[in-house]
Amino acid sequence: MKLLSFIGLLALPLTLAKPFSNPQSWAEDEGPQRSHLYVKPDIKPWGSRQIVPIPTTGNLGLENFTIHPTTPGIKFLPIQLPNSPSSYALQVSPVDWESDDDAIAYIAAVYSPGSHRAALRVIHLAPEPVATGAVSAECMDDGLECHMSQWKIEEGVLTYGGFGGEWVVVKDVSPYGWSVYWSADAGNEDGHVVVLEVGV
Repeated sequence: MKLLSFIGLLALPLTLAKPFSNPQSWAEDEGPQRSHLYVKPDIKPWGSRQIVPIPTTGNLGLENFTIHPTTPGIKFLPIQLPNSPSSYALQVSPVDWESDDDAIAYIAAVYSPGSHRAALRVIHLAPEPVATGAVSAECMDDGLECHMSQWKIEEGVLTYGGFGGEWVVVKDVSPYGWSVYWSADAGNEDGHVVVLEVGV
């Protein structure tokens, strides 16, 4: 996994960004289109805290409250897919997540085949438009499924369209913090159900 060059944390209630239709057009309209992923403000104790990389796993999650200064959240671009208007890909800022080649970074749902518990991870795809259900070779090499274009955004709330479920926060990456999973069995997880929102 490539290292992230972090940018400033925004911990206030946010609004949904206008999606792009072309993943190659980031530089044309960057500033106002950049989005963050964060826990819904009224959910305690993580309200308004942003999703960040977890050093030990390479996945994304929530960092421990004792970490100072806080790690800035990932910035990304919601891309509405022309062949599936209800689905989005989340393209990570090329400034925030650099690649050694021309690959484009996306936030993906990553899970073992047959599993219904997906982690969040930034992965790289060849520089071409994403398609619904796109799978990255980077994940296939690990025997994992990686889906980066099945995200749903409704009224600013992010869900995963690959299977039904809820977001759950699990304390399994101490001392760094919590993993965040999309789980079909969130009610039976050893964690807390949360809502993730997208905003600029």
